[in-house]
Amino acid sequence: MRYSDSKVAGIDSETARSDSESEKPVTADTPFVACKPGCHRGGATRSRRRASMDRRQERLEKQRLYQQRYRAQRKREKAPGRDDIARALLHFAITENLAHGRHQDLARLVREISHRLENQGFNPAATRKAWQELVIRYGEGWSFQRKVHLLFGFHPDEETGN
Repeated sequence: MRYSDSKVAGIDSETARSDSESEKPVTADTPFVACKPGCHRGGATRSRRRASMDRRQERLEKQRLYQQRYRAQRKREKAPGRDDIARALLHFAITENLAHGRHQDLARLVREISHRLENQGFNPAATRKAWQELVIRYGEGWSFQRKVHLLFGFHPDEETGN
């Protein structure tokens, strides 16, 4: 019986503390006895930790397989990803603004995007330099890298078997 239960049951504290005759009552004179080293690092805790790690590894493996299948499906479908769409949109925004002489609109776009990049931690000077290079290249007719395998159905890993 726990000490707190003894109050409810109306038993005096000395009787509640010593449930059996072999146990000595706990008093202020009872010496402190420390646990053995490693006492609380028992097998139950270790096995729970191991089981938790196993579940985590299982979950990561399941996620890896899902991602692998998802990427293969996207490749078969020739579906553009977020980066592909962003690249095409950026090219369009810069070239259209330059072609129609909308330099103020382009400057506003550059300012807004630069601000967002800097909020993510990118260096402001490096961001300005990257923008300048892109605007100059796109202005001179440079286009982003095409994905040749999408145009002609060529898949480099199909030839090597990887």
